[in-house]
Amino acid sequence: MDENERITLRLEKENLELIDEFLKGSTSHGNRSQLVRDAVQAYIQTIREGGDTVRGGSGALLPAIRSSGVESPLEGGPC
Repeated sequence: MDENERITLRLEKENLELIDEFLKGSTSHGNRSQLVRDAVQAYIQTIREGGDTVRGGSGALLPAIRSSGVESPLEGGPC
C-alpha cells in the first residue's frame, strides 16, 4: 500500500505550464508530484528560517501558514 496521502490540487494553466517547462530541464525532480512535495517542504523551511512571508513567482508576498499543534512533516514540530 502507498504510504503517501493523495490530494487534489487545482492550478491555473499558466502555473501548470511553468511546472512542466521547469521539469523538462530538471534532473532532480522526476515528475510533478515530486516537484510539488519538494516545493512545499522548501516553502515551509523558508518560512521557519526567515520570517512570516516569502515572495511568490508573481512577486507578491505570500503569508506564512501557521497552525498550533499541527505536526510538521519536516521536523516533527508544529507548523
